[in-house]
Amino acid sequence: MLQFLLTLMLFIMPFLLAQKDSPHLGLHTGLWVSLFFWGRLHPFFSILIFTVSVFYYIVVQRNESAWSSLPGLENLTWSHVWIPRSRTRPLTAFLAVLIIFCAFGNVCADYGAALNLNPLIQESALFLGFAGSLTGPILFGACSDKKGPFSAFMWLLLVGLGALAFIALSPDFPYFFPLGSLLIQVVICGVFTLMPQLLLRFYGKPQLHFVLPFLLLFLAGLWSGALFFYHGADALPQDYLLSMVFLLVMALPLARKAWRRRLGVL
Repeated sequence: MLQFLLTLMLFIMPFLLAQKDSPHLGLHTGLWVSLFFWGRLHPFFSILIFTVSVFYYIVVQRNESAWSSLPGLENLTWSHVWIPRSRTRPLTAFLAVLIIFCAFGNVCADYGAALNLNPLIQESALFLGFAGSLTGPILFGACSDKKGPFSAFMWLLLVGLGALAFIALSPDFPYFFPLGSLLIQVVICGVFTLMPQLLLRFYGKPQLHFVLPFLLLFLAGLWSGALFFYHGADALPQDYLLSMVFLLVMALPLARKAWRRRLGVL
């Protein structure tokens, strides 16, 4: 139950932070997501950061409400800000594929245990994985600010493929395993920083308020279902590694197709 609650917080928090206009929104969001992942040491840290982000959101919304009360904006209605969106299926499919990929993130530790790697190597992989979860959101947030969310996601997918390659080579080259663990956590945690940046480009802030509850409910359910399958299916860790490769390969054309259709969504 606690794990599900923390997962839900992780889905919601980046979008709460995206309500404030900032020239460095990606880095701003990445710093908060990085702080949230200190909860890997103890859940209290994640709960504390999420609580602070909720208060931050309330303050920002209060300022936005004061701005919307200016003359000329008082007649703005729901029909003025809500426009049904079409051509968003590739975008939804792209996010769904990435969420399933993230749900399989524990495969690294399981694969290392199955290979009976040196305990020092496995401990190094755990430490570097934790370091990756702290640095990944910041790195990809800064990349999003500089290159845009689509380019940042392309880099994320390439880094993910590289991480899986390092992990796959670890039976012959055991010292590749900690590096693969580092990169896979960089990618997984970077997804939660880039996701709100990409959705803001597609929908805009007013539209996102209406789309987000349904989208997050769908993604959270998909995450839970993928985790249930991961823990319940009788499959080897290398099978999940192979499936993660296929997921990233699927994500590449979906991302390109969604980005080409963005002008039809705006």
